[in-house]
Amino acid sequence: MKLINTIAAIAMTGTLALTGCSMATQSSSTTSTTKTNTQSASEGQTATSVNDGVANLLHTAKQLNKAITAGDEANIKKTGPQLEENWKTFEDNVKSQYPDQYTQIEKYLNPAVAGSKESTINKEALSQLNNQLIDVLYQFSQKLIPVSQVKDGISKLLTTTTDLKQAINDEDQAKVKELGPKLEETWKTFEDGVKPRSADLYEKLEASLNPEVAGSQVSPLDKQTLGKLNDQLTQTLHELEQTIK
Repeated sequence: MKLINTIAAIAMTGTLALTGCSMATQSSSTTSTTKTNTQSASEGQTATSVNDGVANLLHTAKQLNKAITAGDEANIKKTGPQLEENWKTFEDNVKSQYPDQYTQIEKYLNPAVAGSKESTINKEALSQLNNQLIDVLYQFSQKLIPVSQVKDGISKLLTTTTDLKQAINDEDQAKVKELGPKLEETWKTFEDGVKPRSADLYEKLEASLNPEVAGSQVSPLDKQTLGKLNDQLTQTLHELEQTIK
């Protein structure tokens, strides 16, 4: 009986050992697969995160510019450090993929952030640093946003302005309210690639697009004003279409 019990115990121990090995191997395989999938997902998102990061950083730098121009020191002290906060979210990706652009951004961003925190703010010096940062970011955007993306964006905007023209002529308030914000949504996807290529047309486009978006949400609908803005926007888009090569 003792011999039988011993043999059974050995057999059970062997089975448990094999089961443990199998589970460990399966766990290792699952972990490896998870890591691989996570890594692939991260790599797939890298370019997008850099694009979004640059766009957000540009937006913050523009806000800082407005605060400096207005002489609003409280807003300067609030907005300046946000440059650093935005930068931290994607700077490692820039450093590994675009080392030259990384160096240029750091050159102006760090002293701009420091200058915004000073007890006595040197607005002239800070404005110069911030404008240099904006220029560098626009140059970077030109690299990140290819001509094909700009052309695609122009095409989509022209489709929307055509639909808006019809809605304005029909005095269809609901349709105008629906389509107006789409101008801004589409514009945001490629605008940072326009200014470094054609600053004049960028400003001209903004001059009609922004008030049209705002006017599309006003009741009652101002048919004459919106129609004029929409025609100006459409004309500028066609000019841009011919300019962007």
